[in-house]
Amino acid sequence: MRVQLTKRQVETYQSRERPYEIRDAQVLGLILRVQPSGHKVWIVSWAHGRRRTIGPTTAMLLDLARAPATNAIAEYLQPGCS
Repeated sequence: MRVQLTKRQVETYQSRERPYEIRDAQVLGLILRVQPSGHKVWIVSWAHGRRRTIGPTTAMLLDLARAPATNAIAEYLQPGCS
């Protein structure tokens, strides 16, 4: 699901029986993953099957997570990268 994420929305997502992911509409590739334990992390995905954890939402606010996600995607798009 792709959503225009806001700080308030990130706080309101609750844990479920299984992990789930919410994709940011502003920065394509930025994902909020919510674990059954309630732990929430930022992930960046830049190609099929290529992803990296950026950090937990407790240590990194939405605006701060968007910058490294954008950088990771830009690195992938540079000529000579795969």
